[in-house]
Order: sequence, then structure tokens, then C-alpha cells
Amino acid sequence: MNKKIIVAVAIVSLLTFSGVVAATIEASENVNKNGQEVPLNGNQFGLWERIRNRLYDTLGICDGNCTEMVEVTGVLSYDGTYFYVDDVEVHFGPVWYVSITDSAVDYDNDGIKELIIDELQGLVGTTVTMEGHMQSDNWLSVFIINGEAYRDIGKPIWSGGAGGHHGNGNGGE
Repeated sequence: MNKKIIVAVAIVSLLTFSGVVAATIEASENVNKNGQEVPLNGNQFGLWERIRNRLYDTLGICDGNCTEMVEVTGVLSYDGTYFYVDDVEVHFGPVWYVSITDSAVDYDNDGIKELIIDELQGLVGTTVTMEGHMQSDNWLSVFIINGEAYRDIGKPIWSGGAGGHHGNGNGGE
């Protein structure tokens, strides 16, 4: 087998596994003693739906057609783990990625291009418009932030694809 393919499969497996483990740990902390799931911070996702959504978001898979974009407008909030536009949970890729990657766009308009997480936190409390793909009810994989491309449609850069976090927003891969 080609060495590049083996490396690519290993990287995708690691990224996928880390997202699944994080979702599983998070969901397991959200189960009461009777074995019933209790919403976390108003979160309505079950364990399997959260794992599926996180996996799809990490790999750039859309449930249906990625070009079927949905726009949500409202006040951005952050509970220390997740970002929300009103009651819609909005996702920007794996936590490790947004925590270490410089943003190509100054989304919060403070004159400084910062890490993606800092740009997003700079928008908290403001009215924003996000466009993306609804992976399930109230879970949006974000492609456009306030009219500025965040990433291309298709396999994202954090999963070995060409679709960067600063794509042109017109289809990508």
C-alpha cells in the first residue's frame, strides 16, 4: 500500500477517533444514575446523534447536500464548550483546530487577526449571521460568518482536505 495513503488513513482515523472520544466522554458525563440522558446546558442531542454530528463535521460530510445552506441570525453565545446562535449550536470544526489556528479574517472587527477561537469569542454578545449546513435539528456546521467565508464546502483542512478555514465560500472541493 502506498505510504501516503497509510499516513492519510492514520491521520483521518486519529482525528475521527479524537472527536468520537470527546463526544462520548461529554455524553457519558451527561447521564444520570438511572441511565437516562439529561440535557447539558439545554443541549438536546443524544449520544449517538452528537457522535454522528461531530464525525460529519470533522470529516466535512453533510447529511444530504452540502450546498443546501441555511442561514441563522441572532445573538452569539458561548457556554465555555459550545457556541450558539440563539438556540442553534454552531460548529467550526474540532476544538483543537479552532484553538491553535490563526484566522484569515478579522471576524470580530477589532483590527487584529487572532486565533479562530479568539475571533469567535470576540463576537459573543453580538448579533451575527452564520451560514452553513444543518447536520441535524439545531446543529449547524458553519461555512460563512457575517458574509465572510470561514471554510470551503467539502473535506476541511483539519481533516486532510483542501477546504481551508478561509475559503472562498463558493463550493471548495
